[in-house]
Amino acid sequence: MKKSSLLNKIYPPTEHLREEFGKYIEKYCPDVSAFTVGKSILSRSITLYRIGEGKTNVLYVGAHHGSEHMTASSLLYLIYKLVEKKRAGKYKKWQKFFSEFCVNVIPVVNPDGVELAINGPSPSPLLERQLKMAGEEGFLHWQANARGVDLNHNYDYRFYEYKKIEREREILPGRTLYSGEYPESEPEASAIMRLIRTIDFSLIVSLHSQGEEIYYYPKDERSEKIAKKAEKLSGYLISDTSGTASYGGLCDYTGRVMKIPSLTLEIGRGSNPLSAVILPEVSQTVYKTLSELPFALL
Repeated sequence: MKKSSLLNKIYPPTEHLREEFGKYIEKYCPDVSAFTVGKSILSRSITLYRIGEGKTNVLYVGAHHGSEHMTASSLLYLIYKLVEKKRAGKYKKWQKFFSEFCVNVIPVVNPDGVELAINGPSPSPLLERQLKMAGEEGFLHWQANARGVDLNHNYDYRFYEYKKIEREREILPGRTLYSGEYPESEPEASAIMRLIRTIDFSLIVSLHSQGEEIYYYPKDERSEKIAKKAEKLSGYLISDTSGTASYGGLCDYTGRVMKIPSLTLEIGRGSNPLSAVILPEVSQTVYKTLSELPFALL
């Protein structure tokens, strides 16, 4: 895949595009390491890209939700731009960046959900169940994984409190909001947490859409400093979650429980899936923010 075609095809991030991106990275970008950190329910790879030699590890993740796949595309763009900067090798700022930091990027946490939202269901043992869960609405706005679990409610923060809300509201496996049988019941969430428990991350950022807002945890001085830098870089506003969004999220768990500085960036404005028209602006914002944000750790 040539450079021009790479940048022209990062949205929507179909499985084929992600495979082509991986081949491009392998062939042209020896500075980037790629690892499979786990498999989805339907055995799709969850890929981690790593760049930088520093001892300070940061983790950026996207596409917990299927129809929020612009988060994945913006992270693919980030990887591409970081490779450009590293290969140029002539700017002191970037030399410092890559010597101080190791950037870990998982563009797609939920590959099955992304495929459902972009292409609809494909033959699998779950096909009949998926069609029933989607109903007349179809899959365009599908958020969950292949068996109807919302991965960003599947982490262990106020999980069992949320199960009471599910029962009251009769939330069942389906397009969105269902949290699963127990924390990290889903292989996708389990894979992310296995990684986080293995590596000493100094910062975790999870991308979602939409709203141009920033949520951060824990509510301490260090995390506030990082969040304010993200606010300045992105133009997004620091806010607080409410309602069902306050239960079971990745950054809820890593920030509130593990006390790792953790930010959620709600990229773009509109309805999910976001229009390709805003991809250039969103991708530039994500690149600008996430390439500068680690310096707040120094």
